[in-house]
Parts: sequence; C-alpha cells; structure tokens
Amino acid sequence: NEFMNSGLRAVLPSLRDLNRSVSDDELSIQIYVLETNREDDCNELQQKLGDIQSEFDDPFDLFQIVYNQAKHTEVEATLLSILQHMLLIRDDPEAKPQYFRLIDDVISQVILQRSGLDPDFKCKHLEDIDVERYIEQQIDEQRMKDLEKAKTDMEVTLEAKRRELEDSEAK
Repeated sequence: NEFMNSGLRAVLPSLRDLNRSVSDDELSIQIYVLETNREDDCNELQQKLGDIQSEFDDPFDLFQIVYNQAKHTEVEATLLSILQHMLLIRDDPEAKPQYFRLIDDVISQVILQRSGLDPDFKCKHLEDIDVERYIEQQIDEQRMKDLEKAKTDMEVTLEAKRRELEDSEAK
C-alpha cells in the first residue's frame, strides 16, 4: 500500500508493458510478488474488518466505515478533531499534498508497527519534527520531479519534431 501510494500505482502498467516487451524474469518475479502481496494485504484487511461489503478504493466508503466504527464512542470526538484540523491545512496546491502524505506516513508508522506491538502512546516525539521544513523539502522534491518530467516530455517532443523535420527535408 505504501509503495502504491508513493507512485508505484502510476508506473506499474508501464512496468508490465516493459516486462512483456523484454521478458525480464527478475522483473516478472518482482511484479508477481508485489501483486501477490497486494492481494494478501487486501484479503487480510477484509478479514480484519469482517463482512464489510464495500469497495476499499472509494474514500467516501472508507470514511463511512471509520465513522461507523467511531460514532457513539469516545473515539468520535477525536475523529471530529482530526477532521477539523485537516480543514486547517493550508490550501496551497503544492503544500497540501505534502501535508496529506505526511499524515499518511505518520498514521502508517503508528498503525503498521513492525514489532506487532501497540506503539508507546506516552511517547511525544512529534515535537521534534519540524513540519514546515519537512513540507518545504517535500514541495522542493515534488517540484524537481515535475521539472524532470517536463524536461523528459520536452526531449521527447523535440526528438519527434526533429524526426518530423528530417522526414520533411528528405522528401
């Protein structure tokens, strides 16, 4: 799930196509393992949540599940507080995705403890995190990725135009 959210979902179809064209056994194995583990993770999640018959890719359906688990419990006020705080995330098209990624990373770190044990809820390491600096670094990294993609796109366009020009001159 973390790999998929980090951008693997977007490139996985290209990897499959590449694998079909070059028949790379190592890549085939990695894709197979990824897909098998993804299916196993999905099955495990469905088992944990019992007989919930919903689509896990729909944010609204997932919110409804979480809300139904929280309502009329002491967790409901905390969920409300989380949502209210999320509304305060600055509406900057570069920063907002980074805040959401940070929230996702923190939740993943807390929930998916490698030890299998619950985290130390008394621990308050979050004061040590410079969120603004982290967000700015993430924005800079995203800008760099966007620039690299734009550069690649321009190179492809330039090469196509160059071939087009050569073809027209050859005629």
